[in-house]
Amino acid sequence: MTSPLTTDDPSRGILGPIIHAEVGDTIDVVYQNHTTLPTSVHPHGVFHDKGSEGSMTLDGTSAEQMADDHVPPGGSHTSHWSVPERAGPGPNDPSSFVWRYHSHVDEVADTNTGLIGAIGVTAKGKAKPDGTPVDVDREVFTLFSVLNENASLFLRQMMEKLKPGEALSDEDFDESNLMHSING
Repeated sequence: MTSPLTTDDPSRGILGPIIHAEVGDTIDVVYQNHTTLPTSVHPHGVFHDKGSEGSMTLDGTSAEQMADDHVPPGGSHTSHWSVPERAGPGPNDPSSFVWRYHSHVDEVADTNTGLIGAIGVTAKGKAKPDGTPVDVDREVFTLFSVLNENASLFLRQMMEKLKPGEALSDEDFDESNLMHSING
């Protein structure tokens, strides 16, 4: 199944491209790092091998299998994720279930920087050719979160650009960077 990844829906805010799959599919993700920092893509809910997990583990994994753990700026990596039945909806659920993916180089900082997206898994036989569920007219994905911009990888850069020399440890400043949000 081909799932076109579009980013033209402004309601998604910080969420990355939505990845659609049907139970039984294999998702091939070609990730290109367009940031200035090492990042990765770590999925939840789907199966992956060591070379496609996007998360560092200190378990004797080979250097080749760890290439996805820290994709350098300008670099790319292709991951392969299989979608087992348990990743999809159960018998009493609607036609789809949602999982997340996110960068896992520094999980807290990466997520607070906005490196997160969704994987929509549809039950076998319940997806249109583009991967969206047949029984849904319009999908809306939401991430309810308190993003801590103090933990963002870009805080220092933005402060130097906007307010050079201003302290980053003031209690009021810290509180002002806790963003209670929907999609950032």
